[in-house]
Amino acid sequence: MIRSLQTTSQAVFRVEVIQSEESFPKSTALDLDVRRQLERSGNKVHPWQVDETLKELHRRKYYPRASRLQEEQFSVSRWPQVLRAAVEGKADLAVSSFGAALFYLQRNLIDGEILSMGIVKAYVPPESIVAGNRTAVAMTQLASQQDRLESGVDDGAHTSAGGTNELSRANGQAPMEFTHHESINTEDKINHMSLDGTTLHNLEILTNAVDHKVAGSLWSKINHTRTPHGARLLRAWLLRPLFRKSEIERRVDAVEELVSGGAAVALLEATKALADCGDIERLLSRVHSMSGNTLLDANEDESGQVHPNDRAVLYEAGKYNIRKVKDFQKVLKGLHSAAKIPELFAGIEIQSGLLCKIVRHTDQGGCFPSMEEELDWFVANFDCEQASKGLFEPSKGVDQVYDNACDTVESILSELNDYKEDMCSNMLSPRSFARSQWKYINTKPESKDKYLIELPASAAVPDDFILKAKRGSGQKQINKYRTGEVEQLVQQLELAFDIQKERKAKGMQLIFAKFDSMRTIWAAAAQTTAILDAIGALAHTASKAGYVRPRILECPQEDAPSVRVVQGRHPSVENTANSTEFVPNDLYLGADSSHGTASRVLLLSGPNMGGKSTLLRQTCLITIMAQIGSFVPAEECELTPVDRIFTRLGASDRILLGQSTFFVEVSAAVKKKKMTCTRYRG
Repeated sequence: MIRSLQTTSQAVFRVEVIQSEESFPKSTALDLDVRRQLERSGNKVHPWQVDETLKELHRRKYYPRASRLQEEQFSVSRWPQVLRAAVEGKADLAVSSFGAALFYLQRNLIDGEILSMGIVKAYVPPESIVAGNRTAVAMTQLASQQDRLESGVDDGAHTSAGGTNELSRANGQAPMEFTHHESINTEDKINHMSLDGTTLHNLEILTNAVDHKVAGSLWSKINHTRTPHGARLLRAWLLRPLFRKSEIERRVDAVEELVSGGAAVALLEATKALADCGDIERLLSRVHSMSGNTLLDANEDESGQVHPNDRAVLYEAGKYNIRKVKDFQKVLKGLHSAAKIPELFAGIEIQSGLLCKIVRHTDQGGCFPSMEEELDWFVANFDCEQASKGLFEPSKGVDQVYDNACDTVESILSELNDYKEDMCSNMLSPRSFARSQWKYINTKPESKDKYLIELPASAAVPDDFILKAKRGSGQKQINKYRTGEVEQLVQQLELAFDIQKERKAKGMQLIFAKFDSMRTIWAAAAQTTAILDAIGALAHTASKAGYVRPRILECPQEDAPSVRVVQGRHPSVENTANSTEFVPNDLYLGADSSHGTASRVLLLSGPNMGGKSTLLRQTCLITIMAQIGSFVPAEECELTPVDRIFTRLGASDRILLGQSTFFVEVSAAVKKKKMTCTRYRG
């Protein structure tokens, strides 16, 4: 026994030694330059340290360089705000983790396409905030500033043309400072209600507990969105309900204004436009990937990385071209539909600050970009039919290199004609006969021996006409000549043809790159349409009978929190086939001015199938709906913001099937006993 244990320990020790000496895999790239970029010979496998990550980020130049006024060679001033805060704040673990993700993206050859978009967001666990971690609190405030607009809560913050917030440092505000002795009020650092996985499952937020499908869940009751990116945003709101009263009220104001009046009529028309938008958000990412962030006058971008199409052999290029053209058509169509939305709300007086921002143009104080001229340019300069056949040719002004090559071709062709006129007028005889019989052959770009001169053998030519070939005989003999001057012109012409061919092959990529260079405009349209779609879905829910606007109460530290619901109903049960006898419930928990001071703890008891779980769950769901900015199924509802919801572990009931918790637990026990007996008999 001792010997076997020693052997086992030695075997384990050997495995550990082998793993510690594991090296990075060798690159299989055929191109030597690409292989040299990917190879990391001599480096053992280990998590990237901070210095390695920063060195790689600077070397590959994913983000814009610092301005020339700054003397620092490795400045991070123009990097994404969250990443810059992590570097300057010495968040070493976060930067090292970012490096691990960077290495994975590099191995898959998609690092440039993803990182060049500059989308970096911060995730800070709630426990770090409660513990008062300085870096965690600072990153939380930074992340909160960054996602205010996309969450639909930003009010007075200055916004750029892209519709994203300029953060405190860009606005000239002093950076946040925290000391170890600073007393931190936890509630001041909370921005969202926390919902863990067990709570989401037991409350059936996204799926039901029976077959784990969407039907019957809270998500199925409020998801009336028309766009995929709007649905994703509403889902994010549902998973992270708001906590601050001002932010909740601001979103509810927008929802309430869309329920009735002129804004409601405009919303009906806007939903039709939203239905034609498609998934603008993902289509923009696809166009960015297809463009490769390529400059208009070079084969490589600033980082020196070649576009993936240039380092791959596409055996089905025709099929991929068709898919690219279709994706580009979809995004142009979606943006054209989105551009109609501000016109639908024009002339309507809007009171809600949030709604005003997402349906007004930037010159009217809103965030919706004016993009009609830009879209018309792409429609006029991109022939979808020719591009799908692989015959796309860049129009004037798209690519300066291609335009110069076209001008060179026209100039050389003009010189060839001038040369013909000069020779026929001064050097050849008889002149009229030579002018009528002179002919250039092999004039196509793919022809060999371009622009040979054909003349009858009877025509007298100068001594510098070199005979290259002839056809026919006797009086019908035709000679083919080449001169030194024509030879030089043909060499220049072939070089211009090569440039034309190369840039023409990149024509679609150049169009995509030009489109991607305006990504901030398109992203702003995607954000505003997503917010309008999500708020419109909540307005559709609010328009149902029996739904009321919740009243959000202030909760100072000296006061007790409270929840008061009058004639509340379960949003998922009330419209089911088994809900004909559903009885609304009242609930008073915590401080209540109208009914005296109630208890902060409620002990609920009753018989089986008495509705205990229904009451508990409907209270939680009403709270969640109230804090995402939705109306709630009740006659009256007022509550102080809730920061977290806890639910029990273990078995749960199946409300949609009318099965109580006791029934589910007994059924599970019986099923388990039958399985045990079957195994024993077997």
